Amino acid sequence: RSQVGFMAALRSDDATMQRHPPAPPPAPENLAMAMQFQQDIYNFHDVTEGSVLGVQDLFTHIALANGKQPMPQAAIAYLCEISPSTPTKDRIPVLTQEMCFNAFARLANPKEPVEAYEQKVICTVRETVTRLRYSNTVMPDIQDDIQALHTKVNGNTDKLFDFFRDLLPEEGRANFTKAVFCQLILKIAPNVTSVTLSVFLRAMHQNMDQNDTVEKIKSVAHKHIETADVYGDAAFTTQEAAPAENVSLY
Repeated sequence: RSQVGFMAALRSDDATMQRHPPAPPPAPENLAMAMQFQQDIYNFHDVTEGSVLGVQDLFTHIALANGKQPMPQAAIAYLCEISPSTPTKDRIPVLTQEMCFNAFARLANPKEPVEAYEQKVICTVRETVTRLRYSNTVMPDIQDDIQALHTKVNGNTDKLFDFFRDLLPEEGRANFTKAVFCQLILKIAPNVTSVTLSVFLRAMHQNMDQNDTVEKIKSVAHKHIETADVYGDAAFTTQEAAPAENVSLY
């Protein structure tokens, strides 16, 4: 199974494939609307390297920004044309440029003006591209610090939550619960007690913005490393925590 359960929704047995027929091509009017923002969509595909997790994160932001509930993972898999034959990297489905473009075309509503599609979807695409490009420049400078913190607390999700919460502006902390951190940031079930370094590094990369400077992240990381001395490596039992398939991110 894939890390987030996309392939589990589309196993290769005949009965499952009958329940999940391939998505039809986007309608011509949908394609025409999306074509006006082709370069924005291609930029997004490039910066995420086609990972379906990038699409998943973005569709979460789009849904929440427009006051809608997150889509189930099976719906994401359908929109992205994921099948058992879709190539993967580290067990994560990788979309071609065409698959990514078609997914965004399916979000278009031809009954609305193109300006509505741009406001509801493409503006978030542009913001995400800018943010991820920034993350790409910052991650090499903070990776050792993030790894040191993760090692110090042995991947304990309570301690990583405390660190991540400290990075948020004061006004954003009140509603940022451990459950939100697990489900939307780490993409794991709320009862999971530890995560691997790769999961935490990806969470940092995907959720950084221009307010998260190298200096700020290093400072907060070192603070939590120092206060975590009491825990030590032996205080936690690290478990290989695969994100739960039943956690709906959309």
